[in-house]
Amino acid sequence: AVSLCDFLARDRFPFPAAAAARGLADLHWPLRIEVLDRGPLVIVDAAHNDDSVDCLVGTLAGISAARRRLIFATSKDKDSAELLRRLNAHFEDVVLTQYVGNPRSVPLAVLESIAAKCLTIPYVRAATPHEAWKLASQRAGADDLICATGSVFLAAEMREVVLADRQRAANPTGS
Repeated sequence: AVSLCDFLARDRFPFPAAAAARGLADLHWPLRIEVLDRGPLVIVDAAHNDDSVDCLVGTLAGISAARRRLIFATSKDKDSAELLRRLNAHFEDVVLTQYVGNPRSVPLAVLESIAAKCLTIPYVRAATPHEAWKLASQRAGADDLICATGSVFLAAEMREVVLADRQRAANPTGS
């Protein structure tokens, strides 16, 4: 958006830099390094290609955490092995899953086979994002980071799961 403003400004459509700064300061972009909870820190991100994964791990590098736990699923048209290789060095373990709301998800058995060839960190499998969240959150301490990434579909499903879990925790009686 800022580049577009710069481009337009060069062609006699001035755009005040202060307006761009205000817009960026107020920006909320769901599913892009979106913090859903703290203690443990829970982040969902729609990273699904090399560049977006590199940006994600670059941002996460500045975040202090006792342990970094990954929840990962991706689409059939993505290079699953390369995405996992890029994430491997930045996490202590992985919960592999598949999203349920879109048929493009890499089947869990296929993803596990790919992970066996390219991950050097431990991994477990979970049939759904909900099960992946349960596994990751049960293993995580208050100072840990849990990051769900690999697809916009996974990030969206994990967002719903985590926010519903937070709501249940805030209102345990259901009233």
